[in-house]
Amino acid sequence: MKQKTKYLLFFPIIAAITIFIFRPITASTADMDARISDTAYAATVKYGEAYGICPELLQALIETESSGNPNAVNGGCIGLCQIYEKYHYGRMEKLGAWNLYDENSNILLAADYLAELFAEFKDVSLVLDTYNGNNRAGKNYEQGILSDYAGTILKRSAELERLHGK
Repeated sequence: MKQKTKYLLFFPIIAAITIFIFRPITASTADMDARISDTAYAATVKYGEAYGICPELLQALIETESSGNPNAVNGGCIGLCQIYEKYHYGRMEKLGAWNLYDENSNILLAADYLAELFAEFKDVSLVLDTYNGNNRAGKNYEQGILSDYAGTILKRSAELERLHGK
């Protein structure tokens, strides 16, 4: 009987240790760093600084647009930031960024476009809705409506900023 009691006490201890060890694996999304490659992360910092755009905003945009997949394709939109060549051919030519599957080129194009939108609109939610091609972006902004798209990116960007100590 004493032998059984020793084993019964042993299992809760093992369970507690296992939970403690594997606890970080089950952390909430808010506690996780950006779900993008190291290359993409470095590019968001580089082009964020170059264009005056918060790198965490670029990281959240990438997570939302492509889930961090540089090979993502949706209709005519390609890559991490879902750049549509048809609408950004001139920008691609200006920046010499032709490979939309290349993480650096794709993020460079997105940062350049976002900077252009920020210069025109100032408000980040309007910028994001316009980036997303929302034809009601201006009306939504005037009516104080925050789209799910912009809301998702802004929420995730704030989570990443907190995680990065900003």
